[in-house]
Amino acid sequence: MVWLGRKDTLGWFIAMNPDNPEAIKLNYRGNYVSTTKYTALNFIPKSLFEQFRRVANFYFIVVACVSFTPLAPYTAPSVAVPLLVVIGATMCKEGVEDWRRRKQDIEANNRRANVYHKNYTFQETRWKKLRVGDIVKVSRDEYFPADLLLLSSSYEDGFCYVETRNLDGETSLKSKLALEVTSSLREEESLKIFTAMIKCEDPNDNLYSFVGTLHHNGNDVPTFTSANSSKRFQSSRTLNSSMVWLFSRDMTQK
Repeated sequence: MVWLGRKDTLGWFIAMNPDNPEAIKLNYRGNYVSTTKYTALNFIPKSLFEQFRRVANFYFIVVACVSFTPLAPYTAPSVAVPLLVVIGATMCKEGVEDWRRRKQDIEANNRRANVYHKNYTFQETRWKKLRVGDIVKVSRDEYFPADLLLLSSSYEDGFCYVETRNLDGETSLKSKLALEVTSSLREEESLKIFTAMIKCEDPNDNLYSFVGTLHHNGNDVPTFTSANSSKRFQSSRTLNSSMVWLFSRDMTQK
């Protein structure tokens, strides 16, 4: 099973087997998620820069500097101490919040998903290890580990319902429909002989549509819809299908 992938001016070309030498050359971004703002090295300088970008803080630092000159009608501590307390408290608050985000990132990145490996079996893999072109199996009530394209579901008609509350705040379920050409891929054995390539749009933040073409057996199969788009995003989850087979696609820019 040979899958290639590349990016040109028309969009992205994605295919299975991220271990393929041609796919390795593409150097697509991984699935590692980081929502933190600071690191241990840049926290102090970056946080101070953020503090003094605020007009009020910048004004009071100027006043504090003037207070050290003989022209000031007030003492330096009366201005500098309150300013340092406010800035210090704000920096501590931002540091604590950023640490909490880091802990959430670590938890998310180390969650496990069932990924189809080159030995033709599904094996547990950490979310952060997913690569563009991986085939992922998602069971009922599980969250999607990446932005994915539906290949098939446990229902014969290829339908499944997805909850996107974490993305758009909507509690209503979204119906998703697999492609007819891939809806029969329910067994590991069937994936051995399946080869295809997908040409799709560049990474974007559109939640409700996916534009692309799946090339299989010499035929181009459109993979785009709007209401029943087969694309699904990280942090959403499947609710009715006991098993969903998905094609991993990195939606972030290279």
